[in-house]
Amino acid sequence: MSDAMLGIVMIIDDNPTDRFVHRKLLEIHKIADNIIEFESGKAALQHLKAVETESELPDVILLDIMMPEMDGIEFCRTLRQNTRYTSIPLLFLTAKDREVDEVLGLNVGADDYITKPISMRLLIARVNTLLRRTITQQEYIRKFDEMEIDTESFTVLISKVSVGLTRTEFDLIELLSRHPQKVFSRSELIDRIHGMDTIITERAIDVHIRNLRKKLKNYSVFIQSAWGRGYVFRDDVPIK
Repeated sequence: MSDAMLGIVMIIDDNPTDRFVHRKLLEIHKIADNIIEFESGKAALQHLKAVETESELPDVILLDIMMPEMDGIEFCRTLRQNTRYTSIPLLFLTAKDREVDEVLGLNVGADDYITKPISMRLLIARVNTLLRRTITQQEYIRKFDEMEIDTESFTVLISKVSVGLTRTEFDLIELLSRHPQKVFSRSELIDRIHGMDTIITERAIDVHIRNLRKKLKNYSVFIQSAWGRGYVFRDDVPIK
């Protein structure tokens, strides 16, 4: 058994032989549990735009540079202009072995750069490193469109701007977002956040939720009332 990290890997290369070799390598070493392929950067971007949930985004992108329609440099530059994709690690796999090409690739936003012919052992090590970074980050950061909930620093960011929440407000959104679609009664929220020995009214929970919604603005749609039961975090609703 491999001790490699598992995740979603996207391969973008106009050469079908290279795509096949890279896919088989990832499968043999159990690097990914889902591998998606595209023969051009343009097709890959169209796929990314159609992805609805953050969990469906790739954990690592393996990318050639020399491709028709949209080359790897243009793809990377376009990708990094959208804040939704800035944290996706990107690894160039290319025959362009000049130092100036590597510097350009890194400057437009790539995380790593390997020249062809590619050492298979090196590729596995680099992909594992990038996956480990992504999956470790995912353990304490939850992303919902442009909203990030960081459970390590107890902060919420919307479009990379910090939202000033009280500790109770943060604890509420952290708990609700940890269990999407699950309805929590007011008494459950009190017990889970403050403890059973704390004296706090259910009315106080309503006030905290109302204040939290005001601060989240458009993203307040994620926190919905379950009539007569409590509150639920719905990450499948459209943002106004």
